[in-house]
Amino acid sequence: MCEAGCPDVGELPEEVAVALDEWAILKPLADVASRDEKAANAALKKAVAKMPQAARFGAVGVGPRGGFQVSLSESVGISEVEWAADDPEVHAHVQALRAELAVIEAAAKRAYPLTQRKTSLRFQEAD
Repeated sequence: MCEAGCPDVGELPEEVAVALDEWAILKPLADVASRDEKAANAALKKAVAKMPQAARFGAVGVGPRGGFQVSLSESVGISEVEWAADDPEVHAHVQALRAELAVIEAAAKRAYPLTQRKTSLRFQEAD
C-alpha cells in the first residue's frame, strides 16, 4: 500500500480516525472543485470586464443559477520615481529614514522576539 520510505501507519485515536476518514473522502473532491471554480471565476471576470462601464463602476448580473457582483476598490500609493525626480533631497532623506527604521526593527526583533505558531493541514494519499 505504501512505497519504500513511507512511514508505517499506526493506530490513531478513534476521534482522529473518524475525522480523518470524513476529511479524506472530501478533500480530493474539494481540491478539484476549487481548481474548477478558480477557472470559472477567471472566465466570468474576463467576460464581465467587457461589459460597458464595468471597469469604472463594477457590474451586477443575475442568471437562472445565481448572480454576481463585481465591485471596485482603489488605493493610493506613492510614485517613488516621480517623487525622487521632483524632490530628490527629501526623497533621499526619507529613504535613509526607512533604512534606519529597518535596522532598528531588526535589532528589536533579535532583542524582543515574538514567536507565533500556525498549524497547517495537508492531505497525504494512502495508496
